[in-house]
Amino acid sequence: MSLLDWVIVGTFAFVAYTASGLAGEHLYWIFNRRRVISGDQTGDIVGRYQMGTFEINGRTYSGNNITMVDGRVIVDGEDVTEDYGSPLPKVVEIKIIGGDIENLVTDASVTCQNVTGYVEAGGSVRCGDVGDNVDAGGSVTCGNVQGNVDAGGSVTCGRVGGSVDAGGSVRHG
Repeated sequence: MSLLDWVIVGTFAFVAYTASGLAGEHLYWIFNRRRVISGDQTGDIVGRYQMGTFEINGRTYSGNNITMVDGRVIVDGEDVTEDYGSPLPKVVEIKIIGGDIENLVTDASVTCQNVTGYVEAGGSVRCGDVGDNVDAGGSVTCGNVQGNVDAGGSVTCGRVGGSVDAGGSVRHG
């Protein structure tokens, strides 16, 4: 094969790769690896959501997926516990400063604002609207839920798009 043939094959391969959507996913991963920040109150635009800027018990972070298990804080897959300074207490308050939190997982009780994805908590959940499911070991008090609600205790919430399974009383509208 001549050099021109290789250029043509390479061009077709590049066009096919770009058209497949993989290029966009790979570029997203390369350019949007999120880091913990302090002091930035605006968040970055990522995809269709605005990256969340939030405060956990007084410390400011930026990202979309929060996991808090065994006193460790993990934001978008990156362990930031050392930045926090000490293990988390059993009741955690998350204050959203701007943007969105997509998913929230914790082994403690949590108080937060709206979450575009799901919320899983070992304790109770108190939050605004949830774009997916809520799964809590304790009671749930929240706004509208697009998915299902599963609680070990009572449930008080707005409209529920799926089912409600509660160990206690259920009140929803």
